[in-house]
Amino acid sequence: MDEQFFNKLSELRTNGHPFVLATVVSCENPTSAKPGARAVVTADGALTGWIGGSCAQPIVIKEAKKALKDGLPRLLKIGNKEAAAFFDQNKGVYNFEMTCYSGGTMEIFIEPVLPKPHLVLIGNSPDLQALARLGQVMNFQITVIDPEVEPGVFPNMAIVISELDFSQLNQLTQAFMIVATHGRYDEEALEKALATQTTYIGLISSKKRAAAIFDYLRTKGISKNELARIKSPAGLDIGARTPDEIALSILAEIIEFRRRKQPLEVVETEAEVKETAEESIDPICAMTVNVNTAHYKTEYQGTYYYFCCAGCQQKFEQEPEKYIKRSVAERFQLQKEKSVSNEHNK
Repeated sequence: MDEQFFNKLSELRTNGHPFVLATVVSCENPTSAKPGARAVVTADGALTGWIGGSCAQPIVIKEAKKALKDGLPRLLKIGNKEAAAFFDQNKGVYNFEMTCYSGGTMEIFIEPVLPKPHLVLIGNSPDLQALARLGQVMNFQITVIDPEVEPGVFPNMAIVISELDFSQLNQLTQAFMIVATHGRYDEEALEKALATQTTYIGLISSKKRAAAIFDYLRTKGISKNELARIKSPAGLDIGARTPDEIALSILAEIIEFRRRKQPLEVVETEAEVKETAEESIDPICAMTVNVNTAHYKTEYQGTYYYFCCAGCQQKFEQEPEKYIKRSVAERFQLQKEKSVSNEHNK
C-alpha cells in the first residue's frame, strides 16, 4: 500500500495535478485505520491509500473535493452521536457523526496540494525576461514560448518551447499568459491564447499597436466578449517604465486576480453533476449513499433503497415496512442532525 501511495503521489506532483493529502491524526478504537494512515484524493474523487472503511471514505472524499475548490486545509472529526456533540467547534474543524455499527472516533487532516501558479511568457522581450526572474522568486512555474530565445536569457528553471504550440502545456485553466513579441506574431499568439481556457491573458504593447491587433482579431471573427479577456495594457497602473517595474506591475495584477478567485476551479462534468444529484439516504443509518456507485441496494414494491453496507441492507430486508414508515421528513432530519455541527464553518 505504501508503494502504491508514494507512486501515485510522485505521479501527481510530476504532472502538476492538484490533489489532497488525507492523514489520520488520531483515533479511538474500534477503527479500521490507525494514526499515520494516509491517502491521496484527486479532483475526480479517486482515493489511493487507506484512511478507513465505508463510513470514513465518503466523508473524506467529499471534503477533499471542497478543499480543492477553496484551497483550505481542514480537520475532520468523526465520532458517534454522543462524541460528535462534544467535539470542539473551531473554524477549520468539521464534525461528522460516525454511522458505522462498530463505532470509534477519528480525526483526519485534509491538506490540499495545488500546483504552482503557471506563467506562460510568449516572446523574449526585456519585460518578459524581468517577469520570468520575478516570477521565479514568487514560486511560479515559468514557461517561455518563442522561436528565437537565446540560451541563458531566461532563468535555468524555465521551460523553453520554440514553437507556438499550447498542446505541450498542462493545466492551462490555471495559467497566466503574457504576450510581448513586439509585433512579430502578437496577433497569432493572442488568437491561439483565446482558443484556450487560460485564466488570464495580458498584452504588453503600445495603445496604437494594441488597437491594430484588436482590429485584426475582429476580422478573424473573434467576438467582443472574447476580446474582453485580453488585459491591455497588462499590469496595474503604477506608473511603471523600466522592464523590472513593468514586470512588477503585471505580477501584482496576476496575484490580485488570483487571490480574488478560488485557488482551483474544479470544473464539474455533466456526469459529475448527475452523480452529485443522484444521492439517497440509507433508511437505516441515514448515511448519504451515491446511487451510481452503491454496492448495496434493494427493490421493494417498485422502489429502490440504497445502503452503505451489507448490514444495513440486511436489516432493512428483514423488516422493510418498519423503515419505510420512517417518513422522508424524518430521514431528512436525521441527516440534518449529522451535518448541523458543520454549519458554523460555512
